[in-house]
Amino acid sequence: MRTHQEIDRRSLEMVRRIVAKIDADPERRGLAHAKSVCNRWVAQGIVSAREWLSLLEKPWEEIRAILLERER
Repeated sequence: MRTHQEIDRRSLEMVRRIVAKIDADPERRGLAHAKSVCNRWVAQGIVSAREWLSLLEKPWEEIRAILLERER
């Protein structure tokens, strides 16, 4: 069984990789894909996706800072 610390470490590593991938793509296709998926989820009635969609409507630099906030 994993501890909360292990899960948190794994989640943070995943966020770092996603941010690096989006940073490396000047067209930010990963961000566009995430918005598309969230829009689809909201349309399907997945309530929790609304919060993510509101986050994804912000400029990339702000999204990036929010995602990496736990590193500070």
